[in-house]
Amino acid sequence: TRIQHESVDLSKLINDSVLPFEPLFYENDMVLATEIAPNIIVGGDKEKLRQVVTILLDNALKYSDPAGQVTVGLKRQATNSVLFVSGRGAAISKADCVNIFKRFYRLDASRNDGQSYGLGLSIAESIVHEHSGKVWAESENGVNTFYVLLPC
Repeated sequence: TRIQHESVDLSKLINDSVLPFEPLFYENDMVLATEIAPNIIVGGDKEKLRQVVTILLDNALKYSDPAGQVTVGLKRQATNSVLFVSGRGAAISKADCVNIFKRFYRLDASRNDGQSYGLGLSIAESIVHEHSGKVWAESENGVNTFYVLLPC
């Protein structure tokens, strides 16, 4: 479906999206921390942007180390906003950091919980591109971070 362009308070959207995940992280003995700068406004479709945040949080819950911490952050960088979700987990190779956004791509069989099909990050990438943004992953020193850059 076409995106509905409106002014979206991305800071509030992310804060609101984090709330339902807090008990899920707590039940898994994980900490969900936030570093969200206030009043970051972007143009776009509020529900589709919420879907991106939900996909990233869901993946962090599934694939970050048990009893670890996941950090969700948002900051302004020049004329853009940068969202990140970061947590300790199994290292992701540089090639996989690119391929992970392909439809149906799975890193390895041990990550296949039988409940997902490898579509989430592909959907997130598609939504971000519809918003003239960029999404990517980095893995360094046991910390995996997923970034979303959107124009403000």
